[in-house]
Amino acid sequence: MTTYTLKGIKVATYLSRGTDAFVANLYADKKLITMIENDGRGGCHMYRTEPECREDVKAFMAWCETLPPDKFESNGKEYEIAMSDDLWVSQRIAQHIEDKDFKAKCKKSTLIRLTTDNEGEYQIYRNVAYTPAIADQFRKKFGDTLTEIINERYI
Repeated sequence: MTTYTLKGIKVATYLSRGTDAFVANLYADKKLITMIENDGRGGCHMYRTEPECREDVKAFMAWCETLPPDKFESNGKEYEIAMSDDLWVSQRIAQHIEDKDFKAKCKKSTLIRLTTDNEGEYQIYRNVAYTPAIADQFRKKFGDTLTEIINERYI
């Protein structure tokens, strides 16, 4: 089975308006098959593909359509949207942006999630650098309401 990954992701947040402005390389296993970009003004992603890789890109798009739909909640209602290549790429770009943001914050602060936090929310303890001792203190203080110490994703 082929494994697809995005590498060399560069995001230009200052250009992002309707969507994230980025460029990234899509690999099928270890083979570069296309460059994907978005200018950040809305619309679908653009693929820059060499002729010899077009079938690989078609296979990637077909693979994306076999994936389960994305489920989400908004205003108390549950929705699902069919997976597509655009959605698959967008999810990885969003994860890349979130990881980069969290990693920067985790350098000097400890970030935690509690059961009382809404989706996407977290607590930040500024200038409290993460250590195992600090983690133990948070676990004792918050007990079962502590769902995650975000810093531990990046250890």
